[in-house]
Amino acid sequence: MASGVWQNAPGLLVIVVSIAGIGALPYGVHKLYYGEARKVGRDRWDFEMDKRDDNLREMRKIKEKLAKAQAEAHASEEAHE
Repeated sequence: MASGVWQNAPGLLVIVVSIAGIGALPYGVHKLYYGEARKVGRDRWDFEMDKRDDNLREMRKIKEKLAKAQAEAHASEEAHE
C-alpha cells in the first residue's frame, strides 16, 4: 500500500516545479533584459524616468566639457594678447 503513495510524487513534483518556475520567470527575464534585479512596484514610467535621468547626466557632462573648452580657449586668447 505504501508504494502507491509514492507513485504520485513525480507528477506532484512536476506541478510544484512548474508553478515555482512561473513565479520566478519574470524576475529572471527582467534581470537579463535590464541587467538589474526587479524592483516590485516599478512600471514603464519608472524605466522611462531612468532613461531621462541618464540623458540629463550625459547632457550635463557635455555642457561641462564645452564650458571647459571655452574657458581654455578664452585663456589662450588672453595669453596671446
